[in-house]
Amino acid sequence: MILLIVILHFIIIIECSYCPIKHIHSSTPTTGFIESPGHPSAYSAPLDCVFNITTAASNVIQLSFVTFDLASKNQLSDQCLDSYLLVVVVDRHGRQHVGDRLCGNAVPSSINTMQSWMQVQFVTTAANNKHRGFRIQYRILSEAAIQEPLSILGEPMFSGCGGHSTPGQLSGEILSPGYPSTYPKNSTCNWLIRVEARQRIYIRIVHLHLAPTIAECERASLTIIDGYKHENFGNERKKSTSETSEAKFCGSQLYYSEEGMKSYLSSANRIVVRLVTQEGPASSMIGEERIGFKIVWTAVEGLIGENGIDEGGYGGEQACKDQFVCHGGQVCVEQGHGICASRSRLCIHSSLVCDGIHNCVEGDFSDEQHCYSREIITSAALGFSLIVLTMLILVCCDQFRKRRRLRALIRERRATENGKCNNNNNTNAMSSRGVRAAGTDGNDFQNRQRIAQHYQESAQYKSVLKWFFVPHFLILVFMWLKVGSEFLRYNFGWKNAFFERLDMPAAYPWEYVWCLSFIPIVLALSSFQRNKLKVLHYAYYAEFICGIFPCMIGLGGQLPELLEYANDMEGSNTPTFKGIFPMVIIWYIFFAVALQIHGFSMYFMHHLAAAWAPVKRD
Repeated sequence: MILLIVILHFIIIIECSYCPIKHIHSSTPTTGFIESPGHPSAYSAPLDCVFNITTAASNVIQLSFVTFDLASKNQLSDQCLDSYLLVVVVDRHGRQHVGDRLCGNAVPSSINTMQSWMQVQFVTTAANNKHRGFRIQYRILSEAAIQEPLSILGEPMFSGCGGHSTPGQLSGEILSPGYPSTYPKNSTCNWLIRVEARQRIYIRIVHLHLAPTIAECERASLTIIDGYKHENFGNERKKSTSETSEAKFCGSQLYYSEEGMKSYLSSANRIVVRLVTQEGPASSMIGEERIGFKIVWTAVEGLIGENGIDEGGYGGEQACKDQFVCHGGQVCVEQGHGICASRSRLCIHSSLVCDGIHNCVEGDFSDEQHCYSREIITSAALGFSLIVLTMLILVCCDQFRKRRRLRALIRERRATENGKCNNNNNTNAMSSRGVRAAGTDGNDFQNRQRIAQHYQESAQYKSVLKWFFVPHFLILVFMWLKVGSEFLRYNFGWKNAFFERLDMPAAYPWEYVWCLSFIPIVLALSSFQRNKLKVLHYAYYAEFICGIFPCMIGLGGQLPELLEYANDMEGSNTPTFKGIFPMVIIWYIFFAVALQIHGFSMYFMHHLAAAWAPVKRD
């Protein structure tokens, strides 16, 4: 009888302590509850209950405590021993983050995560007859419904602290509040960038200047955080030695000069950009051109490796056949020593090509490099053809005007000769002859007509030349700025952010010679006042030496670059303007315009000199 009682006692204990693992899974957003055994009645002991809540990767799980009544902490150890609740969050990398043991009757705060797997473990070791246990509501939400973390703006006069991208947005830019003049103090600004689940996000820092030195992270810091990073709850059981879920930037971009240091590629489709400031800009920064940060982000369809396989597992270039695959290229640590590596090749949406923003990785400008080349070449060719056609029309009109004037002179000459014959006949018929007054034979009239015609041509050619000098001088101003800034930069260490942003290649020798083409303008204008023919001749020759000659040298010197670019527009290494547009195209447009200006100027100088030439009397 006693043995039977003992067996029944152990059976009851086993039944009471048995608590099977409860699996809760939903691939769609939903809500539900988990409770301690017997709730709202008192729970039994001993117990070890596990609630395993999972959902699809596109969802997240959140917990909120409705009721909570467990045994208090042990008075001696101040630990939760008799009964406790343990929440474990498993992140998307499989790492477990274990929270503190929960006990007592104080309702814990809600647990909001960006993860799709949570475990709730309920353990009791001591008998209980008064504590009712717990009731917890779990919510499975779509990650798209989770907004950016709360932003705190320390200075109300600023705006633009925090925000989020819009659905379907493929690229954008984020500016710090007050950029480019300053930024607020005592602020935390959070921006959420979210793209489609199949995409990733590439971040490129265009400008960064938060503090004079990199050691002043407490003053202000910029952090790029993986949108699914687990934070603010629990301790990781096994620390990761290769944590890449966030990147922190302090100081200025001068400390991140190596290619790739100012960029970040997410592992999923969410990123949080966080600016944290305790103080405003340092006094030494006041008055500098740009303070704060500017970043550009791009939705990435895939990351293509050297073998053409998508490193993200989306199917390689085949999956990007309707999109644009950046060219990547090589980045060399030491030029000439062969220490180079391949840049990442991003697969981006085709609509991002030629949108005016570099959407490929840092140093790869292939999405913007050849956007307007064909259009500009066509426009330049059309413009050149129109100018040549205009020149031909002007020459034809000039020749027609000359022939008409020549015919008029011939008619006048014939009329004059007929008048002479009549006068001679009348003179012979007169009985008395006297000395004829000079100029009454009509020659003086012809001379005055020719002189008047030369004055008209002189005024006309002067006016035309002045019109050609205007675009000539405007182009000269731009050339002076380009060559002058380079001369000051390399010889005197002068720096200017505007010219540095233009990122123009070094000047060729012929550019320096062409900068002297203001000489024929000065000589020609100085000859206009008193029709100084000799000075005009100097201007004519100077136009050729300082204008046409350097253009012809440049035209031939740039020809190999033009042929290289024409043969391989995609892989050409020709110098570029602002890292986008090939300079060889700009130079040939310049040659087409400059040679026509110089040619027309010499043409009209020649005719002006002819108009000023001494007029011979018949």
